[in-house]
Amino acid sequence: MTAKPRLLIVSSLFPPNIIGGAERSACNIGQMHLSNGHEVGVLTTAANKEQECDGKVEDGLKVWRQLMPRPYQMMDFLQASKWKKPLWHAQDHFDPRNRSFVRKVLDQFKPDWVNVNFIQGIGYNALQDLAEYGAPVVFHLHDLGLACIRMSMFSGGKNCEKQCSACAASSKYKADLFKKFDRVGFSSPSQANIDTLAKFFPVKIYPNIAVLNPNKYPAPNQPSTPSKKFRIIYVGRVHETKGVDLALEVIQKLAGLYEVEFNVIGGGPILDEVRAKYGSQEWCHIHGFLSQQEIANFMQDSEVMVVPSIWAENSPGVVVHANQLGLPTIGSRKGGIPELVADGETGLLVEPGNRAAWYDALENLIKNREIVDRWKAELAKRAEDYGISKIYGQSIQFYEKVRDMPVRRQHG
Repeated sequence: MTAKPRLLIVSSLFPPNIIGGAERSACNIGQMHLSNGHEVGVLTTAANKEQECDGKVEDGLKVWRQLMPRPYQMMDFLQASKWKKPLWHAQDHFDPRNRSFVRKVLDQFKPDWVNVNFIQGIGYNALQDLAEYGAPVVFHLHDLGLACIRMSMFSGGKNCEKQCSACAASSKYKADLFKKFDRVGFSSPSQANIDTLAKFFPVKIYPNIAVLNPNKYPAPNQPSTPSKKFRIIYVGRVHETKGVDLALEVIQKLAGLYEVEFNVIGGGPILDEVRAKYGSQEWCHIHGFLSQQEIANFMQDSEVMVVPSIWAENSPGVVVHANQLGLPTIGSRKGGIPELVADGETGLLVEPGNRAAWYDALENLIKNREIVDRWKAELAKRAEDYGISKIYGQSIQFYEKVRDMPVRRQHG
């Protein structure tokens, strides 16, 4: 009997420790490969000692979960004190205990190939052990972490045009580690992310591909509720970089002239500030964190979704979810958003940070709802573009390309 191919997913965040779409993507990758006859292992971090485990089977996946020796854990980075961060990053680059954990899992699971979903928080220096092990590796680019310690190339309210000295040193260190690999390729959900990274990191000398994350989103599970109001939704972190403050200011002005409703879904550092300023206004409903199912129900009852980010988003999963449900997006003309929104066909692209342009765009749609109806009909025709089977097939083809690269050395 032929042994099942073994896939190891390396992801510092993995359910139940969830912050965003990257860790949901890792879980979906694991489940899809499991359903296609693979044996799947997961190497991840623990939020506390009680979560630690060695090869525990969870939903069919073998999970190794360890509390990493850090001043704070990966899932707590948003609340961490600034003085702790330099020590955290130093440990993430050089602490030998990172490598010990990864070597232990490699020795026990013996994967045939490795999917690195998110290695920050486990330790970049562990890339050396993955290289020495010799299995083909697909490294996912959910952000700009190979070029920027903050992962975003965004600081002081604007995008960075060049690297600071710390990020440049970190990027060179990582590039040197990747030179040790025989077979490695890079996958990102947006071409824009690859192109931006390529300005600072030699990603394009390796096989690379832009393919959407294989995220599965729920359909609505309750009937729609028609309304005379023009309903707008925002889903994401409530943070300055997301432009949610711009959206609130613009929609507040529109609410003085038209019947509109704005639902803000998500948590974040300025949530309390936003709630205090707008929460009592009739047109505005601030919900905080909601489940994916609840989000689907809100999307069904919305006319448009806004994604007014002022930083270069990679590939917002909320736009993919909205596209699947036929909800048009009004998004910033920045980063990977234009790859998901066909301007004037399935939604609209607006200059980021331009309040007047955002006001004009939304007012025009309120006055001309037939435009929204046309976009919804077009999205329904394109639903298969966001299907899991198509995305999974593209991912497998890329893995096979990396697997079939020539091997320069013999590995034990």
